[in-house]
Amino acid sequence: MNTNNFIISVLRPYHKYLFIALVFQIISTLCITGQPYIIKIIIDLMTGSRSIESIFYIKIFAITLVLNILFMRSSGIFFEKILTINFIPKVKQEIYMQVIKKLFKHSLNFYSNNLCGSLVNKINDIAEGIIGILNILIDKFLITFLVLISSISAIQLVNYKYTVIIILWAFIFIFISYKLANRIKILSRSSSLERSKLTGGLTDIISNMQDVKLFTNYILEYNNILSLIFRSSKANISRDWYNIKLLIIQAISFLTLTIIYTSFLVADYTNNNITAGDFSLALGIAFIVMDNLSGLSRSFHRLMELFGNVSQGIDNLFIKEEVVDKDNDSNLFVKSGEIYYKNVSFKYDNSLKLFSDLNLKIEGGSKVGLVGYSGGGKSTFIKLLLRYYDIQYGSIEIDKQNIAEFTQKSLHQSISILPQEISLFHRNIMENIRYGNINANDEEVFKAAKEANIHDFILTLENGYDTMVGERGIKLSGGQRQRIAIARCILKNAPILILDEATSHLDSTSEKLIQVALHNFMKDKTAIIIAHRISTVMGLDRILVFDNGVIVEDGKHSELIKNNNIYSKLWQTQIDGFFIGK
Repeated sequence: MNTNNFIISVLRPYHKYLFIALVFQIISTLCITGQPYIIKIIIDLMTGSRSIESIFYIKIFAITLVLNILFMRSSGIFFEKILTINFIPKVKQEIYMQVIKKLFKHSLNFYSNNLCGSLVNKINDIAEGIIGILNILIDKFLITFLVLISSISAIQLVNYKYTVIIILWAFIFIFISYKLANRIKILSRSSSLERSKLTGGLTDIISNMQDVKLFTNYILEYNNILSLIFRSSKANISRDWYNIKLLIIQAISFLTLTIIYTSFLVADYTNNNITAGDFSLALGIAFIVMDNLSGLSRSFHRLMELFGNVSQGIDNLFIKEEVVDKDNDSNLFVKSGEIYYKNVSFKYDNSLKLFSDLNLKIEGGSKVGLVGYSGGGKSTFIKLLLRYYDIQYGSIEIDKQNIAEFTQKSLHQSISILPQEISLFHRNIMENIRYGNINANDEEVFKAAKEANIHDFILTLENGYDTMVGERGIKLSGGQRQRIAIARCILKNAPILILDEATSHLDSTSEKLIQVALHNFMKDKTAIIIAHRISTVMGLDRILVFDNGVIVEDGKHSELIKNNNIYSKLWQTQIDGFFIGK
């Protein structure tokens, strides 16, 4: 998505607030340039009359003018800030909502290729950056534009040549600032990218601190982070040095204008071509213009910096989704759970084809095991069923419905999966289990926990079901996390169940209890079990053996162990390993 289009889209719902805020900003800005004109009037009156009576009236007049101008300016600022306080948070909320909606549309492959810390950093860059851009446009660009217009109008009261000098200088100053600021945008994008890498690297180390400690690779990780810090600092230094160069150019420009402008004013005043009030007005206007253009220049550089950060974030997050629902997609309805891979061909990007013309039907309600050597295609087989990737040819059907023609949401609602590596939310146990069905009541949650053999353990905790599990469930053991995930899966109660070594982290006693629970739970469901231990799939209706994307064996355990093929070799290896272990 184009950065400008995104900014417009988040501001569009609040254009009325923005317009009214601009009106108040205009009022307060006009008061700024009105001040030198009031000073001119007062000076001319004071130098033109010396009677006590006239001085008294001049004082009253001056105080009245100053109070009015201050009241109008303060009122404009006050009401503009009130409006800003009300709609800026809403704009920020709109930004986060649109970004999160976009993230929900990305496939899991997108998250596999991006560190979570880096993604969070980019999201914050977009939100904070757009708010910063909005504030600069309202508080700096509009003010400067109005100051220039009103200043040009006011200074013509003195002499047109001062108007020409101000306009010519302002044009050159703005043009040079704009040209130089483009470089700031590039440097800021680089700075933002390196900062995202640093944040991602820190997140990666912190989330894997257990491995860092166990393998004592402190120096390695220290050097890795040091390298990221160095690159981030280098990018920041390059940007900041460029800013200093711009400030030097700006200072020289101001000095040049001041010398030329003041020289003309002194000459005209000496020759009685202008009054003292005119001198004060012209000089006051010049300083106001310089001050505002100085602020504009700094803001312009900051604007380019923020724009670079926002662009970098949008370019990374708002890329085209790998898996997209069709516009006319409807919801998938699953009853029996029959699965049919029909002439399926698939390969990952820049890799050899994994599946070629694969045909396989899994009957509804059957229990099927997937085994084979690592890299044989078991996990990919499941990922295609979950539509984490789109196939290049053929179709995958559930109950004779092509899953590519239905919404991903309805597909995922029809499938429960228990991955080998369980990750829980940093929430309490009740919320983590209820995640399987957010409409479930407490009793249904308790029932699912009992079936997963985790209820009694939860009750032993000080806070019971209100116990926080920590980030990714770190406060719990692997087996405890897995049983909570099983309870969540039981609560979801989808017609198709996928298990990826669902009992691998459990002790023998708990494993036996869980297997009984899963057996009862799977009775009326289509179940696919990925297994590394043959004992897990021995009693299933059917076992599929994968080898390099091809199903080389298909049958029951009792049949496959007689074939002297991959399955029987895996079985024999595990038996030998078991007895050697004994």
